[in-house]
Parts: sequence; C-alpha cells; structure tokens
Amino acid sequence: MASLQVRSGWFHLLFRYEGKQFSHALKTKERREAEALRGTVDRALMRIRHRELDAPPPHVDLPTFLLSGGKLEDELKLSVAALTLLELRDRFLSTHGHGALEPKTLIMCGIHFRHLARHFGERLNVMSLTTEKLQEYVVARSVGKGKGSRRISPVTIQKDIASLRSAWNWAVRCGLLTGTFPGRYLTYPKTDEKPGFRTWAEIERKVARGGLSTNEIKDLWANLFLTRPELDEFLEFAKASATTPHLYPMLAFAGHTGARRSELLRMRIDDVDLEAGVAVVRECKKARGQRTTRRVPLSAFLKQVLEAYLLNHAGGQLMFAHRKDESTAAVEITQHEAYEHFRRSVRGTKWDVLKGWHVLRHSFISICAAAGVDQRVLQSWVGHLSAATHKRYTHLAPSHEKEVLGRVFG
Repeated sequence: MASLQVRSGWFHLLFRYEGKQFSHALKTKERREAEALRGTVDRALMRIRHRELDAPPPHVDLPTFLLSGGKLEDELKLSVAALTLLELRDRFLSTHGHGALEPKTLIMCGIHFRHLARHFGERLNVMSLTTEKLQEYVVARSVGKGKGSRRISPVTIQKDIASLRSAWNWAVRCGLLTGTFPGRYLTYPKTDEKPGFRTWAEIERKVARGGLSTNEIKDLWANLFLTRPELDEFLEFAKASATTPHLYPMLAFAGHTGARRSELLRMRIDDVDLEAGVAVVRECKKARGQRTTRRVPLSAFLKQVLEAYLLNHAGGQLMFAHRKDESTAAVEITQHEAYEHFRRSVRGTKWDVLKGWHVLRHSFISICAAAGVDQRVLQSWVGHLSAATHKRYTHLAPSHEKEVLGRVFG
C-alpha cells in the first residue's frame, strides 16, 4: 500500500515494489489531491498483483507509470495533444500573471523562455524534449557570450532550466503534459564562488595596480560597500542633490535598515510606527506562494528624516510616492523610475561608482557586522534566506579585522 509523507509542506508518495522502496514528489500541498494520486497508485499496484495489468518494463519510470494508471510513456504521449514551447510559455505566464508570481519573476521567466526558444524554436513539441537535448542546450549556452561579451554564468543557465521545469510541472498537473521533467541529471559547468564585498579603499588600490580589464573593474565596483563615515557622507550628498522629494528619505531608509528597493516601493505609511521606532517591511522572496513581513528598528537619524518627509508627503497610502505634476494625485514609483532617480543624482560625481540601490543594503549589513551585531539579529532585520548568503554580505572592513587581530597578538 502506498502512503503519504509531508516534507516542507509538500506531499511525497512512498510505496514498495518488488522489495524496493520508492519515493516520489507529488508537487502538491493539497491533501485531497495527494490522496487521489495515492489511490491511483494503490489501484495500479493491486492490478499488477492480481495480473490484471502487465508489469512495467525495466526502462519505464515506475512512479509515472503507476500515477497514470498503468499507461506506458509512448501511450501517454499519444494521448496528449502536441504542446509547443510557445504555447507552454503563454499558458504558464497567463495563469500565473494575476498575483501568483511577482511581476519581476514573470518578466525573468519570459526572458528565460526567449533563450530556450532561440535554441529550440518556438514550434518545438515540448514532449519531444529529452535529457540529451537539454544537455545540448546547457553546452551551447555555456560557450556563448552574454552582456559585455562575458561568459554566461552556469547559474543563469540553471535559471533557464528551472523556469522550463516549473512550467512543465504545472502543465503535468493541468493534464497538458505527462511524465517527469527530463532535466534531473544535467551537468553544468563549475561555478566560481562569488567574491566578497570590498571597501572603497580596497577597490581603488586594486585598480591602481593596473592590468584589469573593463569588466573586471566593473565587477570590483559592483561589490563595493560603504563604511559608516562613507555612508554618512553619501547621505549628506543625497540630501543636497536629490532631484525628487522622496529620493533622500528612501536612500536614508535603505542605508539604515538594509531594505531592498522593491520593499521600499511597497511600503505604506501605516507600516511605519515613528513613536515605537519600528517599521514593517513587506517581503516577496522568503516564502513561495505567501507574502511575508519582517520588523526592523528605526535609528534616531532615520526617524528624524521620515518625520520631516511626512510633513510634505505627496499623499496616498504609499510611504514613497510622487506627483507627475502639482495638479495630479500621487502615484506609485516604479522600479525603473527609482533606479533612474538614483543614477541621475550620482551621475558625474564621485558617487558615480555606486551602481544602484543594493549597495546600501551591502553597506548596512557590513557596518552592523563590524559593530558586533549578533548574526541572528542581523538576519532577522534584513531577511536573509541562508547562512551562505549572509556570509557573503558580512565581510568586515580591513581596519576592523586589523584591530581585532591586534587585540589577540598585541
């Protein structure tokens, strides 16, 4: 008899066949659906035991065979209408385009399908995909060139395959496809460990030695974090040069809480309690299918900035909003607009090396780590998902490391 097991909220099917234990992910969190699938497998096993159904050949994927009620893979393929790669993409994005996935996730998924269509063609019958064909795609992408003539990262290729896998599994649940996604045993090129974040002075020394390409220099500045004095100096610069009323308070909020740009744009006035000195940050990355929040403390400096900003707020429910002109109501700020406002304020100045909002998140985490903030507390403030991610962000400034070593060895 088959049984069910819950792992991280997802149902898995457990059964024995010819003395061997099998485990199969059902890709559902609904008990009713999982019980129905378990019943299908039980009936198929009973029919095999009573010789009402021929035992599957050795090469057949046993869980797929049993979940189909005892149909061979060739029979299943014939029973499903041909679904092209273009149709799979359109139906998957259409279904998940009403709040099931974040807008940015949908955009990236569409980009991944463009890469796949460029290699396979939009008219590809998705059921014809095999592990061999997918491996050929991985190899072709890995030797290609990406932005700035860089080699395409194995992580980028894995994201292409992950989007296709998600769409495939959704189509199987809807009855549009059958069988297990054939990308389980793909081999990817080795990845390089992401470099740690560096101070401004460290990067300048490395660049001054020469011998670096333009892309290597860009990569160094992309991993910049500001020390506490540098962050204070940048915020003073932003206060004097901000081209829009919301930009300076947004930068101050990012620099003193580590909030992401997208989290700042979702924040509402009611999420900020100036009297208690805390704010609620609306997350989008932590849990699949659920919008979560976290609480962050507000520094005395940030409270003063927000109090002054709210006296002349543009109106509406959003904390950070703007007016197109004086005669119109306040509207939300798009991610592209926030990026453009940031870049416009630093362009042509010493701060032009700051590529975007995320440098303020890097800086907040590194400053807190150097000040000895407990890692568990810091993780709760910034909402990191793993210790590995957190480790990369918490490289200490060389001056602090030197001070610590000096206390050990005098």
